[in-house]
Amino acid sequence: MPGIPQTAAQTLEQAQNETESVQAQIRSEALAEANAIAAPEQSLVSARLRALGSSDIFAYQGLNFLRAVPSTALDALAADPLVAEITSIESKTPLLNTSVPAIDAPAFYSAPPL
Repeated sequence: MPGIPQTAAQTLEQAQNETESVQAQIRSEALAEANAIAAPEQSLVSARLRALGSSDIFAYQGLNFLRAVPSTALDALAADPLVAEITSIESKTPLLNTSVPAIDAPAFYSAPPL
């Protein structure tokens, strides 16, 4: 309400909300810019992949990566100047002895709530 001063906690909460909003906007704009840069090359390589027999091609957002390459197309793709690198993506199941230290879980769980 106008005329009623805010408490320090209310002022801090408002500042945090405004900061989070600005950060979200910046992230959204950065993602849109990265997608706009990657999209033309992804389209060209996707067309090449389809011509080589690929289906279910997945283009990552924010990164110039594609997924779903049949093994029969690897040599042809490796020769394509638009392809910088070909790597195998392995699915792995995280285990507690590696995932807990990786995310610094004790610090995460002992941190004060936001």
